This record gives sequence, C-alpha cells and structure tokens, in this order.
Amino acid sequence: METIKKILECKFCHDVFNKCILLPCGETICEKHTLSHQKIDCPSCKSEHEVPTKGFPLNKVANNFIEFKLYELNFGDVFTFQIFEHSCLKLDQIFKSYFKIIEKPAEFPIQFLEQMVQAIDLKREEIKLENESHAKNLVISLLDSEHDIIKESKDEKFDSAYSYLKSAAIKSDDKKISVSNLSNLVDNAKLEVNRKIDEKYLNLINELNFKLKNVTVVTFDKKYCNEMTKIYNDFNKIYDDVKKLKFENKNIVEIRNKLQKYREKANKIIRYMKDRSIENEGFDLESKLYNFPNLNDLDFIKSKKVQEFKIDIESHGISRSEPVVSELFVVDGIKFSIYLKIKKNKIGELSYMAQLLLCENKFYFSAIIVEHSVQLIPLMNKPKVKKSFIKPLTPESFRLDRRNETDSKENLKLFVRVQVLGVQARDLTIETKNPQKKPATLK
Repeated sequence: METIKKILECKFCHDVFNKCILLPCGETICEKHTLSHQKIDCPSCKSEHEVPTKGFPLNKVANNFIEFKLYELNFGDVFTFQIFEHSCLKLDQIFKSYFKIIEKPAEFPIQFLEQMVQAIDLKREEIKLENESHAKNLVISLLDSEHDIIKESKDEKFDSAYSYLKSAAIKSDDKKISVSNLSNLVDNAKLEVNRKIDEKYLNLINELNFKLKNVTVVTFDKKYCNEMTKIYNDFNKIYDDVKKLKFENKNIVEIRNKLQKYREKANKIIRYMKDRSIENEGFDLESKLYNFPNLNDLDFIKSKKVQEFKIDIESHGISRSEPVVSELFVVDGIKFSIYLKIKKNKIGELSYMAQLLLCENKFYFSAIIVEHSVQLIPLMNKPKVKKSFIKPLTPESFRLDRRNETDSKENLKLFVRVQVLGVQARDLTIETKNPQKKPATLK
C-alpha cells in the first residue's frame, strides 16, 4: 500500500495529509501550510494562489480516507471486511427476529397462517385458470380433427382427451364416439376438475381458519433461549472487532467459520421457535400448500414440474469469460435461474465451465428436492458431457456445482433439465455442547 500512502503525502511537509484542503489548481496540501498566509505558491504547478478569507475548501474524500486509516489496509483486508460485514448484518437480522418472537410470541403464527391463506387463494385461482385453458385447447384440437368418429383414428390428441376424462373420473364406454360428444365430455370433465379443486381448497382453508382462531401463546425451552443469548454475546464481540477492522490475516478463516456456525445455529433455533409457535406443524402446512390440490394425475399439473431449455454459450457473451445469469424460469411455481462461468485458453478453447442452479425458495420449514441434469453439446454432434444429480435446495443462496472439462472450440450449447420432485422437512438438529451426548433434535 506504499503507492496509496505516497499519493496521500503532502507536497510541503512530505507527511500523510492532516486536515487537507484543495487548491484551485487541484493540488491537495495540509491546511496548516496556508494559515497566517495571504498567498501560497503551489509546489506542483508553481502558481501563486490567494488564500480566501474563509480558507480553501476541504478535500472531504481524502480526509475520510485518512481518518479511517484506509491507506494502512491492503485490498484483501477491505474485501474481507465487506464479506464479514455482510455476514454480521445477516446475523443481526436473525437476532432482531429472535427478540421479536420473545416479545410477541403470537405474532408469527398469525402472520404465517394469514400468508398461507393468501397463498392458497392465489394457487387455487391459478390452477383453475390452467385447467380451463387446458380443456379449451383439448376441445379446439378435437374440433380441428379430420375424423368424425374417434375409433377410426389413433391420433394423440384423442389420447390426451381420454386421459383428461380419466383423471376427472368421467368414463366413456362407447366403442365409437363422435368428436362433438367427446368435446362435450371434456367440458364436463373441466367442471368436475374445478369442483375437486374447490373441494380441496375448502378443506384446507377451513383448517387454516380454525388454527387462526385458536392461536395460543406457547413457551420455549430455556436451554435454546440460553444458547441464543450466548451466541448473541459472542457475536457482538466479533462484530465490534470487524467494525474496527481488528483482525489479522491468520484469524480470517477462524472468524468466518465462527460467523457461519453462529448463523446456522441461530437460524435453527429461530426456526424451532417459530415451528413451536404453530404447534410444530410448519412443514406439514407448507407441504399441503405445495401439494395443493393434490391432483397430480392431471397432465397440465405434471407438465409444470419439469422445465427444459437450452443456452447458446457464445451468444450469451460467455466467450468473454464473463459470468452470465439466465433469465428466471418457473418450475412448479418455484423460480430458478442458471449461472454460468467459463474459462478459455490462449487459443480460444473452452477449458473450464462452472454451472450453478439458483433457486428462490419461499418456504420457511421446507427444503426443495430437485433433479437437475445438464448436457454440453457441440452443434450436430453427440453430447460431450452429461450430468444428472439430485439435491435438496434451501432458502437464500442455493447452488449446485458441476465443473466440466472440455477442449472444444465449437459453438457449444448447454441443454438444461430441471424437475421439482417435492419438498422435505428442513434439518432442525442442533449439536449439544457435550460431544458424548446425542444431538438435540428440534421438533
């Protein structure tokens, strides 16, 4: 950092600036060299400047830089500070949430249940609209048929119509049925599916409303409150050091690991307390919301669970070794995006590629189970790389890493397939202080 310190050196006293001012020519010097003088000669431009009655304006940027002694830091320290500060602010939000639960234990269950009601209302309307659109498309497809009698054809559109009737429990025993009659049956099936959706909706909404009317204030296990207090006190000691930049390079990994450990443990305690406040039914209720209306034999619902698309690596600017994030795409109501970064060697060959799957999980007690497969394919050739893997995804920053080696200079395309398999309860296990004892499970 000697170069930065040299820049902050006064041309008069050759020391780091002390309350520096800005001359009309743009040069910066210490204010003390202008006191008791009417004129001053600039050591850089050799011009003579008259000293104003109120003095020259302060160089606020340089003064702030000097006040916090940032010239003594290296860029690694500044970057480390930014990372630590981000982690500390996240932890601070967790603690605010904790104190809020302690002060108002009934607030979260009411808020959670009201959000569930809103979500189920919205999902019912969306699925009914999708059902009506699906039935309409089936009818249009049937009426466009060249055949009047279904039995005379093996067209896939007729199979789709029969599959829809079956899912709505509507039978057709006719050996030969006209297109118009089949279309009428599809309309009847649409009404039956909507009836089933409304029936499932009323059952769930009544359950949620009953819980809203009977929210009770619960007590929390003191050992978890004591553990949270200890984490809070330890965290504040570290946070004070981070704010004062009191850390050495050798302690960076240790501090980072501590902050990560505090955050994981505090999050689990908060999640336990919130789950406890709704009688340990958090995952059960979120699972019901995710699976609603639980009519998975319907084709248009099945199709929502899978998304396939391709990314042209060259056209996305990845050839310049810049990271690229794809547009958001929705699978089963959950937002995803793909993050790509590649490296090329000196002759332009693709030598490295990292591909991450990012997910926006709005569930609090549930992890999302995803099957994710990728194929890296040169044009007009067989796949060079194919990977398939399954992993649960949890809120905030989620990613699945796959790094693929290839020496291709061809225009590559990445074929991506994402399938949501369901949700599972998130881990609420907290390690006890005594390693000989079994870990306490928060349920």
